[in-house]
Amino acid sequence: MFKGGGDLISGHEGGTEEATLAILENARGKVLVIDEAYMLDTSNYGKNALNVIVSKVMGTPGEDIAVLLLGYEDLIMKMINNQNPGLKRYCFMFMFTCIRMFV
Repeated sequence: MFKGGGDLISGHEGGTEEATLAILENARGKVLVIDEAYMLDTSNYGKNALNVIVSKVMGTPGEDIAVLLLGYEDLIMKMINNQNPGLKRYCFMFMFTCIRMFV
């Protein structure tokens, strides 16, 4: 399941938690890919979304979901440091390089 960082954020109180929980529920049994996850560093709404993800995925035994946070390494690390420094313990970094081949 593919979502952007902005898909988890709502502009009203409580909306971010509802949106994030709905996305996590729809991703049950799948891999949730959140592209441009560093967008969760823009406000308290992003922090709320990350907290919901952590509590649902890490805090509930038997949850059948994997979450991948994608984005530029420096921005992702800044987001983690700003929003939830403890999350670093569970992060695995994979680097991908795009190579253009000219024929």
